[in-house]
Amino acid sequence: MYAFFNGVIEPSQCRQMLGRVRAAIPRTIWCRNRGYVEGSTSFLPEEIKSHLFAFHRDTNILIDVMHAIAGDNPSDIQLRQAYDAIWNRDKQEWDNPHLELYCNLMARKNYGLSHLAVELRRQLLQEGHRLVDGDGGGSTDAGLRLAQIKKQLPVEEARAISLAEDIPLEVALLLLPKPNLTQQQRHQIAKALLRAELPGVELTPEFVYKAVTKDRRKWLNAQKLFWCCQHPDKTKILDRREWLDHL
Repeated sequence: MYAFFNGVIEPSQCRQMLGRVRAAIPRTIWCRNRGYVEGSTSFLPEEIKSHLFAFHRDTNILIDVMHAIAGDNPSDIQLRQAYDAIWNRDKQEWDNPHLELYCNLMARKNYGLSHLAVELRRQLLQEGHRLVDGDGGGSTDAGLRLAQIKKQLPVEEARAISLAEDIPLEVALLLLPKPNLTQQQRHQIAKALLRAELPGVELTPEFVYKAVTKDRRKWLNAQKLFWCCQHPDKTKILDRREWLDHL
């Protein structure tokens, strides 16, 4: 059995998924070090409770609690009364057992996701499982070939864009939203957009690789940002033109 945990569910849920296979067979597990934490990232229930209104999902929890207190089909007045019932005016904090439980669960979830691999390992050991830590180092022939292919693909894409047939920008914009474009059409569109974005720049394979395909435009975007910082007046003109184009 092979299990891959990419940081979407917390450690207790990972253990539940592993337990669905009842047979006593070896399990090979790969787990991300840290998962994705949505909303408040605090590990403290008190901190989460003090910022419930700051996050959309937590605000929905408040509304659900108010609905539960107010009854079926409550009016706005009943909801406001329910709101006042769960707010402690003296302590200036939420005072409701359902919210207390929710904040405790969220704090545990935040901690588990922030320490996903370590916490999953601790919980599995606590349950009595025998763990053997795998060696993730070293390289294989397949891995080296894959790395070479991944390194060569941006070079080939840059060459294809540079040597693609020139098409007018208007045609490229018409083709852009269409599904099922051929690879040749995608390269033609990319070249037309680059020519419009960088007028007067020769789109050689080397330049396209450096500016676009090597690091997904990071270098090009950095150069444009630096230019905008050095020319604020011209940047305002370009921003105004971009804004008008979207009207």
